[in-house]
Formats: sequence, structure tokens, C-alpha cells
Amino acid sequence: MKKRSFLKLLFSTTSLLLFSSFSLFASGHKRSGKGKGKGRGKGKGKKNKKSSNKPKREEFSGTPYQGKMHDAHAHITPKVSIKTYIEAYENSSFEKAGLFTRSIKPKSLEKIKNKLGKNFYFFVDLHKREKSNYQFVKGRAKSLNIAKQKKLVHGVGELYYNLSSAPFAPQGIKTNYKSKSEIGILEKAAELSLPVFIHDEKFHEHQDLLDIVKKIPNLKVVLAHLGYIKNPRKVDKLLTNNKQIYTDLSLVTNSRFGPFKRKGLIIKRVPSKKWIKILEKHDDRILIGSDIGADVQRVKRLTKVANDYRILLSHLKKSSAEKIAYKNFEKLFSI
Repeated sequence: MKKRSFLKLLFSTTSLLLFSSFSLFASGHKRSGKGKGKGRGKGKGKKNKKSSNKPKREEFSGTPYQGKMHDAHAHITPKVSIKTYIEAYENSSFEKAGLFTRSIKPKSLEKIKNKLGKNFYFFVDLHKREKSNYQFVKGRAKSLNIAKQKKLVHGVGELYYNLSSAPFAPQGIKTNYKSKSEIGILEKAAELSLPVFIHDEKFHEHQDLLDIVKKIPNLKVVLAHLGYIKNPRKVDKLLTNNKQIYTDLSLVTNSRFGPFKRKGLIIKRVPSKKWIKILEKHDDRILIGSDIGADVQRVKRLTKVANDYRILLSHLKKSSAEKIAYKNFEKLFSI
């Protein structure tokens, strides 16, 4: 009996140890599985976080805006051939375009104009720009007078007052807009009845700049890229209180390239009700723009940018869509 009892006890103890070991192993295996799951989950979460910063293009099943469109904000650069620009605009649904050019001498502008054709209009800057070095040049003001007389110029800009970063100026540009020379540029533009494009990412905070604009009665300012203003109420306040201010929707609506492709769009191609209200309320002072020109890839995305605008405009009443798409362009630049 003692022997049998001893064997039973030994067998029970061994079974218990084996069962405990198996349970511990299984438990450990499950925990490591959970750990992996968590690790994968976290990994996915991180990826989702990164991807969530990229604006998602909403599904659209309606009918896009079918009318004319003009591109009020584009750049022409020696990095991209004239032929590439012509092909890009022929393939897109933009009929006309305003181009910021570094050339300002009438002969240079005439040469470019002859190559591009009649549907392109030039905006010029009175500064010489080399990366972040941005300086006013008196000689360019003289060239502006001649170019205007020959109807080669339809606007001034893009003036960089507060630029955080750009492909051509990674360190950004800041300009003392209160200086005599800068105020002189605005006065000259008003004298020649040329609208001025200003790039200032904190424009709505610069009351002193708004005061300068108000002191030049005939001046019309186009605030590039909606001034980077994210809040529709602030845009409403700015445009309501400052009738000399216009704005363009370049970059802030663009999920194809530029800073808001990463940050998230201010106005999506299927806009919120708040933005629809603002766009329709101020439809006589808003333009569309592509901001192509920094490189060949941007130029080649022009058709997609144009198609996105057609979706955005389709959410507005017809009269507002037409003003923003092309009528404001033709009126503002006297075309």
C-alpha cells in the first residue's frame, strides 16, 4: 500500500508539474502573441497617424462644375520648358493663366509671350530674389512702367512678406513691409492700376500692414493662399472689413503637392458648410490658382489640380462658382 501510494503520489505530482509547465508555456505564448499584436497594432497606429495627416480625397459622385476656369496663381521658371507649360495647360481645363515671372524687361517678356501665346498674362516682382536674399531693385521699377505701357504686365508679385519655407527658399523670407521702398512698390502698383499679390502667412495678424493698404485708396491686394488662415470666421472678418483685399485658393485646396498635402487641407474639394457660406458670401473677391512652377512634377499635376477645383466649385451656386472660376480673374486683371 505504501508503495502504491507513493507511486500514485509521484504520478500526480509529475502530472501536475507537466500541466503547470504547459499552462505557463501556453500563457506565455498568448502573452507574446498579444505583445506582437500590440506591437503590430502600435505600428499600424503610427502608420495611420502619419497617413491621417495626409488629406483624404473624398468620394464624389456628382457632376463637376462645367464652366470656364482661369488659373490666377502660377509660376514660370527656367527649370521647366515653355513646351511643358503649353502642354500642361492644353491638357488641363484652364483656359487662361496668370504667371509670376522673374523676367521684367519688356524684351524678355515679349519673347516669352510670343512662345506661350495670348492666353497667358504676366505678374512681375520688383525684388531680385536669390534664395532667402530678397532685395528691392530700383531698375525693375523703371522696367515695370515700360512693360505696363506695352500691356505686357497685368499684376505685381508675388511679394514675399512672410514666407516660412519654399523649394526656392528653404529658410524662408521676411520683408520689412513698413520700409519706404516696400510702400513705394504698393503705391506704384496702385498708380498703374495693377493688383498686387502678397504672400504673408500672418497677414490677418498684421494690422499695421492693413493700415498701409487702406492709406493707398486705389490699391487692390490679392492675398496669396488665403493667407494660410484656417478659420473661416477670420477669413470672413478680413474680407468683410477690408474691401481692397482679394484672395486666391492656391495651395490651401491642393492635395497634389505643397505644404497642405502634408498638414491637411484648409478647404477640401468637398467643402464644409461653413466654407461654402464664406466662398459664396465673398464670391466677388476670390480666385482659384494652381501654384505650379516650382518643378516639372508640379506642372504635370496641373490637370488633377484643375479637376479638383471643378469638384469644389460644383458645391457652390452657379453664379458664385463662375465668379471664382473666371469672372473675377477677367475683371481684376482687365482682360
